[in-house]
Amino acid sequence: MRLPWADISLRNGAEINVRGTDSGSIKMSARNVNLTEGSILRAGIDRGLGTLNSKAGDIIINATGTTTLADRSFIANVVQPRAFGNAGDINITTGSLIFRDGSLLNVSTFGQGDGGSVFAQADDSISLSNSSYIFSNVESGGVGNGGNVDITSGSLSLINGSQIQTIIRGASTTAPAGRGKAGNANINVRDDFTLSGVGNNFSSGVFGIIGSQAEGNGGNIDIKAGSIFLNDRATIQASTFGKGNGGNVIVNARTISFDGTQNNFSSGIFSNVGQGGIGNAGDINITTDSLSITNAAQIAAATFGKGNGGNVIVNARTISFDGRQNNFGSGIVSNVEKGGIGNAGDINITTDSLSITNAAQIAAATFGKGNGGNVMVNARTISFDGRQNNFGSGIFSNVEKEGVGKAGDINITTDSLSITNAAQIAAATFGQGNGGNVMVKARTISLDGRQNNFGSGIVTNAESTSGGNPGDISIATRLLSVNNAAGISAANRTSSESTEQVGNININSATVSLDNQGSLSAESASGNGGNINLQIRDLLLLRRGSEISTNAGTDQKGGDGGNIDINSKFLIAIPQENSDITANAFRGRGGNVQIISQGIFGIEPRPQETDKSDITASSDLGIAGNINVVTPDNSAIQNSLTELQQNPIDTNALIANSCIARSSKVEGTFMIIGSGGLPNRPGDAFVSPYPTGTVQGVTPSTLSWKKGDPIIEPTGVYRLANGQLVMSRECL
Repeated sequence: MRLPWADISLRNGAEINVRGTDSGSIKMSARNVNLTEGSILRAGIDRGLGTLNSKAGDIIINATGTTTLADRSFIANVVQPRAFGNAGDINITTGSLIFRDGSLLNVSTFGQGDGGSVFAQADDSISLSNSSYIFSNVESGGVGNGGNVDITSGSLSLINGSQIQTIIRGASTTAPAGRGKAGNANINVRDDFTLSGVGNNFSSGVFGIIGSQAEGNGGNIDIKAGSIFLNDRATIQASTFGKGNGGNVIVNARTISFDGTQNNFSSGIFSNVGQGGIGNAGDINITTDSLSITNAAQIAAATFGKGNGGNVIVNARTISFDGRQNNFGSGIVSNVEKGGIGNAGDINITTDSLSITNAAQIAAATFGKGNGGNVMVNARTISFDGRQNNFGSGIFSNVEKEGVGKAGDINITTDSLSITNAAQIAAATFGQGNGGNVMVKARTISLDGRQNNFGSGIVTNAESTSGGNPGDISIATRLLSVNNAAGISAANRTSSESTEQVGNININSATVSLDNQGSLSAESASGNGGNINLQIRDLLLLRRGSEISTNAGTDQKGGDGGNIDINSKFLIAIPQENSDITANAFRGRGGNVQIISQGIFGIEPRPQETDKSDITASSDLGIAGNINVVTPDNSAIQNSLTELQQNPIDTNALIANSCIARSSKVEGTFMIIGSGGLPNRPGDAFVSPYPTGTVQGVTPSTLSWKKGDPIIEPTGVYRLANGQLVMSRECL
């Protein structure tokens, strides 16, 4: 018969110490193990002892119940300052593991040698609270590699400033910065992993950092969990502030939720090159069913130092980013920040649903010296909505005002893209460098709305502070709708006289609709306008002051108007609504406009813009450009809806070229039988070329239309026998 294990308790500063030259070990087997009131288990290599071949023993705890460290109690297996050799490991297997009130597990190295590893396995839960820690660091003065931290548990919580560290520590007042390679943190949690709060001004979290002036590469952080909840300034961080590359962060969970920021400190995942850091940031790779980032929490792989930002890869079923506080927006960031020298990393997102609202962002911009990152999104549905102050929701890969470099490209593939209330997709330049290109492939695209001076849209502009050129915009879709002052713009707003270029806009769509000041713009303030190429299979519709423009010299300066090429089955505008297609110039030559269409309604070429809907290629001080409109009858059609003639109806022509209006009482038939190919004999009745059954004439109406009566709108464009096109309704 096996007797049950008893409890082991150390209280009131009790200590078990086997630290020395090497080989000292501690092993405990019990039901419950309790270290309270500053009690200690200590192994490792003591100060000034050991050789390069020394190896400390391990500390092993097996407890069937609960293992508790409280009241600043700790378990340590370290290489002390000026010691030589490698630390041993700490291995804990238990039902539940509790650290509270400043308790500590430490396998670090302060001397010449490697730190140990931590293996903690709990069937139920592991909890660290109130500034409790697990350390596997290369500390100040240490030279060697940090050990790994491996945690397996049913649940894991880091609360109120509690941390797991695999750090290379920076210099202290008494010791130089550490040198070596940081260990990895491997966390496997069956259910919930919770990180929350601050203690003693330190955030809760998992840290794999290279400290200031430290040398070496950061370790990786690998987390697998059922759910991850991270809030109230808690972080997962693998950044570098010293000389070396940051580690990678890999997260795999069913649901992930990041929330909140306080005092300019965001919750989230960070793999940055910090100020003073020299090296590249690590990558962040997230796989989940649901990712929610709110209230200025972030995923960031940016560079503030000398080195490239990391890449961010997200695979999720649903992604939601919402909210902004101060200068921090919820979302994903891979920027070159102010003072940074290097290129931003790329952002790659694959999801069923992506929602970005209330000034949240995906950003791979440059505020420093280096290129912005590329952003690739593959989603079933994408929705961007809203703006706060000068910050819009959306995707941004800009060269910002003090940035020097090229903006990254943005590539989006989706079934449905909706951009509303001043949200944007932008690869523009405000600094010294060119804007990026934007490529969108979608079944439907809807751009709608404006707030203050910001319109919803897709933008690759070179703004007024820029010393670069806009990028190009390419769109392939079935339906593009641009409404309510929204726009697509590859304009150059730089006003200095220069040879700077404007971006091009290429759109391939079945239908394009611009309504209520919707716009497509490749204008220039100074210099040549860009080109707009529209390949539209069915309909281009312009309503209520909308425009397509490649104007040049909008600041009354030089430059030739850009070219506009439109190939659309039908082009329709309302004459009185002042919707325009313009390739004008101020000092230079007007651009070229070519339109190929089966029918053009409500808009026509004119030498100058009017209050009607116009097609112009004029120049105020130069030579006008060319307008070439190609239609089947070689002219734009105006006033297509004509009144019926007063002469009697030719019923033969009516039957041949129209539909039969049946009486509600008498049914008719319609047959074409001809003469069977036989010639008529003299005296035979003439066979009508349009034989019919009984045809009932149309009873003329005595009522005339008057103002206020409903207008029966046309449903299509029809060709008459004489080749004329009319807008009418299908006969029923």
